[in-house]
Amino acid sequence: MKQIVLVLLLAMAPMLSTAQPEDDIDKLMLSLAPIHHLQGNFTQRQYALDNQLVAESSGRFSLLRPGYFSWEIIHPDEQLIIADPEFVWHYDRDLETVTRRPVSGSTQSTPLQILDGDETTLREQFKVVQSAKGTFLLTPLSTEAGFQQLTLSLEQSRLTGMKI
Repeated sequence: MKQIVLVLLLAMAPMLSTAQPEDDIDKLMLSLAPIHHLQGNFTQRQYALDNQLVAESSGRFSLLRPGYFSWEIIHPDEQLIIADPEFVWHYDRDLETVTRRPVSGSTQSTPLQILDGDETTLREQFKVVQSAKGTFLLTPLSTEAGFQQLTLSLEQSRLTGMKI
């Protein structure tokens, strides 16, 4: 009888060893998966290292997965950022200028591109840690990312907060 149990345990050992625990990127991907479109208003505050408020802006955003988003700053300076799978367009209404850059090959990811849920980008460009249920800390691996850390807060697959 002991030999049969030992043989069964040895036979099951490969199956047990290949079972991988779900990592934090997988948990984030599962949380983002039900989001197909998203829109809302935002208030953006920028702080200096001494925690003094440097600038504040507000506007609205929208996201259509996969690959499309807009970020419109209404106050104080009107700007519009639009992205599709190929390009990111930045229109500064006050300066009456438009710039366009390709999405591919860029080491910089914008927060809305992260929300788009590109698993390859998340795995290659970020360290993702789930700090609490529904809260994910994303730290760029590149020094050229444009931000030091992004905190996403989700509740029942609904974005409730984003701190950069």
